[in-house]
Amino acid sequence: METLPITARSFEKDYHINGDNFERSYKETISGFKIREDAGHAEDWVIIPKNMGTHLSIDETCLSTGEVYAILSNKEAHGRKGCLVAIVKGTKAKEVTSVLKKMPEVVRLQVEEVTLDFSDSMHQIVSACFPKAMITLDRFHHQHFCLEALQEIRIGHRREVMTEVANARDDFRAMIKDLIKSGKPLVDTEGKPIRSNAAYHPERLKNNETKAELLMRSKYLLMVSPEKWTPSQRERAEILFELYPDIEMAYSLTHSLRMIFAQKVRQGSRT
Repeated sequence: METLPITARSFEKDYHINGDNFERSYKETISGFKIREDAGHAEDWVIIPKNMGTHLSIDETCLSTGEVYAILSNKEAHGRKGCLVAIVKGTKAKEVTSVLKKMPEVVRLQVEEVTLDFSDSMHQIVSACFPKAMITLDRFHHQHFCLEALQEIRIGHRREVMTEVANARDDFRAMIKDLIKSGKPLVDTEGKPIRSNAAYHPERLKNNETKAELLMRSKYLLMVSPEKWTPSQRERAEILFELYPDIEMAYSLTHSLRMIFAQKVRQGSRT
């Protein structure tokens, strides 16, 4: 458990023990957690200055209890051993800053770059704790915001279509009522006979989907590159972009940004 990412319950089958009891015993006795110097504040914060590097990342994450923590990591460790520099309960700039400043100033001044998201509190923390570091906005957050904006356009069009369908359904029912009152033959706008309790059916596109279904089922294809589309997704995209040019433009811009970041990553891997 100290060297591999496994849980206490993984020992239940082989050793015929209760995983929950073993986990509790490991934490409270075997691990030595209770007698560590930082045991008194470990629930709120932990700092490991020896893991400090010149290029760091800071982000917030929600752990299993639902509590949000600010996590500072060393990018050079690539998520492996020695990656964690500090973890602080909460994301308030003042509280996180006070904890990170417990690390020696001479160490903090050696930090050259910190990667973070668009959070104002994270900017304040980095500026206060690592004044000489260059602030770099995470590429994944850039892409995430662009994808969110693209999906908002799609969702907006779907809302409009749903409203149009609801209005058309009301008009269809009103037409039937008027025909019944007037004693005229029950026929639709194309002259085809209909029943008095006939349901309204929206128009279907050439791929046999309604506009609402098209917009709903296009969510995933807008999140990936065209080469990852299946044949049905490619057909759906063609219809979608023909009906909604603004979605096509937004997708093109988002995909171009994705390609720019991918190209820089490939160049960086070669060097």
